[in-house]
Amino acid sequence: MYLNNKTGHYLLFTVFFLSFIYGLPALEIYVSEAGLSLNYSLEHNRSFNFIHNAGLSGGIEFNERYNMGAGFALGAISGEREINAFLSNSFAVFPVIPLVVNFNYIYHGMPGYRMQSHSLLPFISYEGSRAGIALGLNLRTTVFFNDYHIFESIIIIRLYYNIVIGNTYMLGIRLSNFGDFTAGNFGSNSITLYYTAGINENWSFRGEAELMQSGSESQTAVFYGYRLTGGVKYTW
Repeated sequence: MYLNNKTGHYLLFTVFFLSFIYGLPALEIYVSEAGLSLNYSLEHNRSFNFIHNAGLSGGIEFNERYNMGAGFALGAISGEREINAFLSNSFAVFPVIPLVVNFNYIYHGMPGYRMQSHSLLPFISYEGSRAGIALGLNLRTTVFFNDYHIFESIIIIRLYYNIVIGNTYMLGIRLSNFGDFTAGNFGSNSITLYYTAGINENWSFRGEAELMQSGSESQTAVFYGYRLTGGVKYTW
């Protein structure tokens, strides 16, 4: 299935806008939490050798049920620039049960290779304090230098389990093929060990060690890699 330039962009942003309107609460709106995160990651894989990436992201929670987030990151791949950005929109369906409807948008661009992709990620997640799961679709349009478009529909999944939960710290493990800034093929799996620790009431530190496997849906092409990420988050 192929989309021309105008049709593809209209589809991406119209669906995201409708999701945003649907998620807004009809009652009194108040900000229940907000935060900003600054992260740096170093990645190595057999395809591109070393990849450096620095990103800034933030989020706002309304009425303890609705979340909006955005992020922007710049990286370097084999001497070329990499640009990543995301918008996120989620709504907790029930006040007690942690069932969440999500709709994200991810932009990925590599100007040196004259390639960019736009991904819409509608998915449903169960976000428990101890464990959770997310399942949905990655509706991705890739645009090449000659304005040639490819549209793909890819299953996305995420599983996590928090091994240790303390008052100010948490240690967990995650298996997924998508994240805030990335959404690969079905075979682009990664397993991540993550850690967060509160420094004080507002500041916290986070770290991740990720082992990645990128390949086609049938996993015929495999390129193992790892990524180390560290950063700080300010919440108010």
